[in-house]
Amino acid sequence: MPLFSRTEFYDLLWSAPVSKIAKDLGISDVALGKAAKRYGIPAPERGYWAKVAAGKHALKRRLPPRGLGESEVVRVGREDEHSPGSSGRPDPEIPPMPSPLKVYDESLDDLLTRLKTEIGTVTIPKSLSAPHPAVARMLAIDAKRIEKISQSDYPWSYDQPYYVSPFEKRRLRLLSAIFKGISKTGLSCQAKGKDANEFTVFANEGSSVTFRLDHPKKTDSRSSYFAMSKADRPASDPLKLEISWYFRSAAPFRREWQDGKASQIEDSASEIAATLALAVEAMHRQGVAQSYQLAIDMHNGAIRRQEEKRLQAIRDREAAEEADREARLHKLLADATAYRLAQDIRSYVEAVAEANAGSESPVHPEEMAAWRESALRCADEVDPVLTRAFLKSAQSPEPSAAGTGPQNLPSQSVQSLHTSVSAPWHPNRFSHFHGKR
Repeated sequence: MPLFSRTEFYDLLWSAPVSKIAKDLGISDVALGKAAKRYGIPAPERGYWAKVAAGKHALKRRLPPRGLGESEVVRVGREDEHSPGSSGRPDPEIPPMPSPLKVYDESLDDLLTRLKTEIGTVTIPKSLSAPHPAVARMLAIDAKRIEKISQSDYPWSYDQPYYVSPFEKRRLRLLSAIFKGISKTGLSCQAKGKDANEFTVFANEGSSVTFRLDHPKKTDSRSSYFAMSKADRPASDPLKLEISWYFRSAAPFRREWQDGKASQIEDSASEIAATLALAVEAMHRQGVAQSYQLAIDMHNGAIRRQEEKRLQAIRDREAAEEADREARLHKLLADATAYRLAQDIRSYVEAVAEANAGSESPVHPEEMAAWRESALRCADEVDPVLTRAFLKSAQSPEPSAAGTGPQNLPSQSVQSLHTSVSAPWHPNRFSHFHGKR
């Protein structure tokens, strides 16, 4: 999915005909036009490029400032498996360092002052004859319930209208006035559910903010089946408006208003409308800052993981070198032991022959010769010089699961390190070469 800043997308739209741009992006002309409209980016009107080609003056509309809470990133087309960051292909090993966090020309305090001026005085209507569209939809739902219950001989409790009590009418009048004030800033408003006490103010392709307007003790959502206010509930019941804030940091604006002993919440309607509009922009800025910090953390985390991977490779290489050194040392010791063993056997054979020659009852010469031959053959078999075993490479032992390094190498006997020795030697090992007489 191609990503552009608003300025980049605007420059792209005015760089070539829509058909060429769409083809380069791999999308249709219609999809490109919808993206421009969705993000409020002006595009050349029909006939613009014909005028340019003919050398005539063609009007180029300016890029308007980003609206409250609107995204600074334009997404065009659909994300596919080949786009960076999609599930089909992993992100680079080290994500790029994000661009420096944007410094906004207007602080939130200055923005609130401007919004109060832009919205002006929010007047609470005496009736709901001309409500805001979102409130009108709520009343339309209620009108159907009123009609249904008026035509029923046995009305059900869950068919009772929601907004007939003085309390509910007061609540909707305040809500409608606030929504109308907010609409002057270009933001949209909507209600959540049929019998709503949660409402949303949102930007086009941008951030949003949710708030509650109900009795102070009503902290959960209302039921969609039963009216929460009796028909005679008085307008004097207190009202409270609370703006939701989902970040860990403190909200940079006031979040709560409610009826007091000396004033009513309606007295703050202008401030509430301006603050709700401000909250949408604050949500956007906080989200951008959070994404920026997340990108930095991902970048630094990837660098740490890569460095740890490099250090681990060094440790593994050093451990392998140490294991190889240990294996070669064990091999040399095993060969030296085997060589001494072969020499001891030969010396022993000569000593036996000499003792046998001086014995009063010597062994029969043939039997002695057979024994001598088998003994010397055994000496030759374990002799690493005659067998060229000393030229064979030492095999490094496999590292244990607990770790690597010489301290974790399994112990090996001389016999297991020498291929020519399969069992401990003993003087009568080769007695099977001759039988009893």
